[in-house]
Amino acid sequence: FQQLCPVEEIEEMTGPASRFIKLLALASVSLLAPSASLAETRFVRAGLTTGNNTGTSWINAFRGRDALTRALAAAVTGDQLWVAAGTYSPVLPVSQGGTGLRTTSFVLKNNVQIFGGFAGTETDLTQRSHINNPTVLTGDINQNDVAYPSTTGWTENSHHLVTAGFAAGQIVTATAILDGFTLRQGHANGSSASAHDRGSGIIILSGSAPTLRNLTIINNRASFGGGGLYINASSPRLEDCRVESNNGGSFGGGCDMATNCNPVWLRCTIIANTAQRAGGVEAFSNCQPQFLNCLFARNSAGSGGGGGLFLQTSTATLRNCTIVFNSVSGGGLGAAINGTTASLFNSIVASNTGAAQFSAAPTQSFTCIPGGPSTNGNISATPLFISTATNDFRLAPGSPGIDAASNA
Repeated sequence: FQQLCPVEEIEEMTGPASRFIKLLALASVSLLAPSASLAETRFVRAGLTTGNNTGTSWINAFRGRDALTRALAAAVTGDQLWVAAGTYSPVLPVSQGGTGLRTTSFVLKNNVQIFGGFAGTETDLTQRSHINNPTVLTGDINQNDVAYPSTTGWTENSHHLVTAGFAAGQIVTATAILDGFTLRQGHANGSSASAHDRGSGIIILSGSAPTLRNLTIINNRASFGGGGLYINASSPRLEDCRVESNNGGSFGGGCDMATNCNPVWLRCTIIANTAQRAGGVEAFSNCQPQFLNCLFARNSAGSGGGGGLFLQTSTATLRNCTIVFNSVSGGGLGAAINGTTASLFNSIVASNTGAAQFSAAPTQSFTCIPGGPSTNGNISATPLFISTATNDFRLAPGSPGIDAASNA
């Protein structure tokens, strides 16, 4: 159209005909617009038994235990998936018409946002509540697991619940969002050569950087490492996530990361995870994680050390963090942190048990460590918490940590 009637000539025309031509020009541009304009909201409800199963509305949502897998397969760039409360598996067992393949997972896609926590009636994203409407991703394909920490019934469980960068075409950026889910009962005990022995909750590889929000990653287990998460050569952003009671086998009960990873953890809780080395989080081989307003509590490691955090040829920056009641056994070092390159600012380290809280003294500024240094803004008094019995590690009235940090 523009070749037949250049823009300069269109603008010189006057009268109704020129307005018609301009409208035609706009129409031709819109027809050539990218496919992102076709993006839509796709609805997912595991418990739905009626409707046409197309995902176009709550009453016609993708339904069934594998509904989220089918919704992800249909999703295109710009889509949002609204997922109602219920339990979802990456795949159905053979007895229910599925493949039962343990290697199947929920695969993140670029510019596809996945939100859980819906009741199934909402018309706006702000109406959902992931707390009141628990939306669970489970690796229990056959629905026969005995409660964690038992391994009875776990032999057929999915190796990974969520993957990014695990296969060709899966590398994703921050536009891939997973928000408002509980991930449980992943069982990464497969082949090491295929990385099916790590990252039972989430595995992130190959330079991926998804955004993970409002997730509870709980009761997952891996034989090699990363009971909750495994991150390799990738830098995701985690916000308001809880990584709890995962078993990482050899490395990283909560999270194992390796090789040039630079993730940001914001307002996250890493609690009650276990591994032979790095009960909470491990950073190995040139990783530089940042932990901001995070809690490391009651994680435990064996003789490998690093009850809360283990660093090897890596650095970690921790600001406004609390590292308490972590432990090591079997002669392991660093009940709080094992590694020589941690930097602590405005943080509390207390009540960690084992041969020593640190394998080497970290850089410290405006930090509270009972019996620790009292220079550079640090205080050596005992912090007071609301309730250690209920894991409420907010500062109690009268705590020496109140107003003792630096706003800089």
